[in-house]
Amino acid sequence: MTFKNFFTKHITMIPDAAPQTLSEAVSRLKDILSEEDLVYIKNMGKDEDVISLHMGLGNWIRNNFGLWGGNRSLKRDCFPDMASNPYAINTIDPDDCSHEILKALWRDLQNG
Repeated sequence: MTFKNFFTKHITMIPDAAPQTLSEAVSRLKDILSEEDLVYIKNMGKDEDVISLHMGLGNWIRNNFGLWGGNRSLKRDCFPDMASNPYAINTIDPDDCSHEILKALWRDLQNG
C-alpha cells in the first residue's frame, strides 16, 4: 500500500485503544504505515514539511486517535507547557496536536 492510497484502505481503531502519549502515537504510526510511507516521511527536508500531510494522514490521526473527542492525555502530552493549566487543555486544537504528532514521527525517523 502506498502513501497515496493509504486512506482508501483506511485502518479503523477502537477509540479506547487510542494512544495516550506522543511516543505511543509515534509507535502506533510506525506499526501502521508501510515501509515506503515511513521512508517518504523520513525523506522530508525538515519537520515542518509534514504540513503537507495535514489533510491526509493528519486527518486520519485526528479522527482515529481521539483528538476530536476526549483524548486529553494525548493532547496534554503534545503540549506539556499547557498541561498544568486545567483550562488550557480545552484550547488545544486537534489540528495542532496532529501536527505535533507528525513532527514527532519525522524526528523519530531521523534518529532511527
